[in-house]
Amino acid sequence: MVNLGDYIYAEAYHKTSGDGIRNDPGGEAITLKQYRDKYKLYRSDANLRAMHANFAMVSTWDDHEVVNNYAGGAGPTGGLSADKKYTLARQKAGYQAFFESMPINPIKGGEGQQIYRSLRFGKHLEIIMLDERQYRDDQPLDDSGQVDLRKPENVAALKAPRQYLGAKQLAFLKARLKSSAATWKVIANEAMMMNTKFTATTDYNLDDWTGYQAQRTDVLSHIRDNSIKNVISVVGDIHTFTAGDLRVTDGDATPVGIEFVGGSICSQGLGDGGLNSAFPGLLAADVATTPFPRTGKAICDILLGANPWLENGDVDHHGYGRIRADGAGFGCDLVRMKTVKKKSTEKMPLNDPAGNPWNGVSGTFSWTVKPGQAGLKG
Repeated sequence: MVNLGDYIYAEAYHKTSGDGIRNDPGGEAITLKQYRDKYKLYRSDANLRAMHANFAMVSTWDDHEVVNNYAGGAGPTGGLSADKKYTLARQKAGYQAFFESMPINPIKGGEGQQIYRSLRFGKHLEIIMLDERQYRDDQPLDDSGQVDLRKPENVAALKAPRQYLGAKQLAFLKARLKSSAATWKVIANEAMMMNTKFTATTDYNLDDWTGYQAQRTDVLSHIRDNSIKNVISVVGDIHTFTAGDLRVTDGDATPVGIEFVGGSICSQGLGDGGLNSAFPGLLAADVATTPFPRTGKAICDILLGANPWLENGDVDHHGYGRIRADGAGFGCDLVRMKTVKKKSTEKMPLNDPAGNPWNGVSGTFSWTVKPGQAGLKG
């Protein structure tokens, strides 16, 4: 089992709702005891305990193990406004609770609380686990949710030099990619490397690699310029299922790798209400009589059209990614549960050429990449 961060949420976003979403009575975690209590709360779930009892876990963290969208390399403010209540002491408490609760220790003699590392599994698989939180600079443009790319000053801000991994981790990633003899070099990303757009002229989510274009270009150019084959990125973070090609720039025709993004197990996704502000009116008109999940074909077409490197995607469902890797290929199934609002084992089809009654999504959510295959889109 590979956990790509946000195992807990330090914040308290919900009270009991009609959908059965419930937070713990302890509220937001700030002190060490409160962070410990968050892990205790999550481990009160029998299914989660059973998962840990039956499977080894390879883990990293993202932001919510401390506080949403903090930048560990941005100094005493964490790049956040005062109302987010970030402090270095709070980060230390979050890290301590993480190491007490998760199957990982910081690397001795490493950089800070170093958790970036490389894990080799037999002849064919090397997983490069990254830490995209501890060393990063502040996000650009005050971490805006949506950015108008028709404004030159916005484009310049996105392209400005900015650390996402930190210099030492960046060098480590490049070295592992170049020297690995494994068939499949898997970058375990907390956040998407593919750029994310709501429309052709609107970037979204500057907390991921989208907000750190210079370092993103550096890494992907390194893969291209050194002819490194069979690079796969696996991603958590965005609570959305998608798969597509990694391009050095959006206009490049030739991909340098492939990315698979697994959905969240249960955390709220874009189709659970997060698209309302992006497409006012369209969402309501599209789903007037449809229960959640409810993103219709009109919005799916806009999103896929704005992100031509995507092969497919689903913003409505929840679940996980399932990987098979050997000398013959790298397979990924994006396993989407029909619902997580009641106990059920019913899944959405992996291949559905006709679309399904829940939304306008059709096509495949199952891929097998052959060695030497540059991308999913040909």
